[in-house]
Amino acid sequence: MFAGEEKLTQEGQGAEAVIQAVTTDAIDDEEFFPDGGLRAWLVVIGCFSVNSVVIGFCFVWGVFQPYYAEGILAGTPPSTLSLLGSVPGALMTMLSVVTGKLADRYQYKPMIGIGCILWLFTMLGIAFSTRLWHFMLTQGVLQGIAGSFIFPISAALPSQWFRKKRAFSTGIVLAGSPFGAAATSAIVRVMLSHFSLRKTMLIKTGIDVAVLGTAYLLIKERRKPSTRIIWYDKKYLADPTFWSITLCVCLSNFGYPAPFFYLPTFAKQKIPNLPELLSALSITILNISSVIGRCCAGFFADRFGPTNAIFFTILMSGLAQLLVWNFVSDYPGIMAMSVLYGFFGLCFWSLATPVAAWFYGTENLAGLTGLIFLFAAPGELLGPPITAAIYDATKSWHCVIAFSGTVQVVGAITLLYARFKREPSLSKVC
Repeated sequence: MFAGEEKLTQEGQGAEAVIQAVTTDAIDDEEFFPDGGLRAWLVVIGCFSVNSVVIGFCFVWGVFQPYYAEGILAGTPPSTLSLLGSVPGALMTMLSVVTGKLADRYQYKPMIGIGCILWLFTMLGIAFSTRLWHFMLTQGVLQGIAGSFIFPISAALPSQWFRKKRAFSTGIVLAGSPFGAAATSAIVRVMLSHFSLRKTMLIKTGIDVAVLGTAYLLIKERRKPSTRIIWYDKKYLADPTFWSITLCVCLSNFGYPAPFFYLPTFAKQKIPNLPELLSALSITILNISSVIGRCCAGFFADRFGPTNAIFFTILMSGLAQLLVWNFVSDYPGIMAMSVLYGFFGLCFWSLATPVAAWFYGTENLAGLTGLIFLFAAPGELLGPPITAAIYDATKSWHCVIAFSGTVQVVGAITLLYARFKREPSLSKVC
């Protein structure tokens, strides 16, 4: 055991167990981590690229929903289309606990490879879909399964290479998804205006082959696989701190999708003569802002603690909805909302893994990341349909915003138990 290593202890038993230190594994000693160097940053670039292609596509539903509603799926209820858009994220988070544990046991890179192959089948499937159930199977189920092989594993991999810069490197990796969303939404929107859905998706598949193939060559891992899979994580499930973290993620996930799904529609209703391109620009700006926000949040987390950072960003994203989106009605205000919400709104996705490593160490981190985001699945699946149902029933954006903003604020508050249980002092890093 290295002299500088913190030991993992438990005080009390059962539900009173509290994890007091970061890890029991000597692999978490500072000497193990390069914390930089060409090889480490190439891994970050590879994971960033995979996220930009696969996870980024989850955030361009705002492009496809009106396209389907006005064309190939005309007559489909908005709540059904919202459900189609939410299925991939829900499946991805539900299955991440399984794929994460498989990655801990059989290594990360093969699982990422499986995800990339499934992704290409997803894109080809969408290209040849013509009915609602076709899209539900391809753009819904298959996309979610492919994402589950990418998200928890790519989020955990930088922690094998970085310790002092762990949150920053993870933030860069997961900034790939909004970067990919911004690029994909712009490209796909232009292609759909000139080509058929089939041709658009076939072109995108070709681009994805090149990007994913290059990214896969850059990915490398340092940790040896674990000897067995522990499906029932008693040490986590008996710890109230773990439940504080997961409840925060669960509630936050009910609130975060609303701006991504509805800002273009909101803009067109507030400004009826607004060109389609300008209404869609709100999502592009939101995603670009999210790239910057995730990197800044990671930088902040490495200096002031990932728990402090995730609390602040979730709280700010909820307040942005309640205090900004609630009161804007012109185009500059909508753009300001896109910038502000983009900066804070998705940071909890990139900070959850550093928080998990802070409380429980890096051993089996992919499985732990997947377990935490298993509790995000209800929000991924039900959040968009709930907000759609609220709007259908009330025809009021204020009601939609009140729901989505409030659940995020409440989610941030639930994290305070874990924060002060681990470190009672407000001024300390946590």
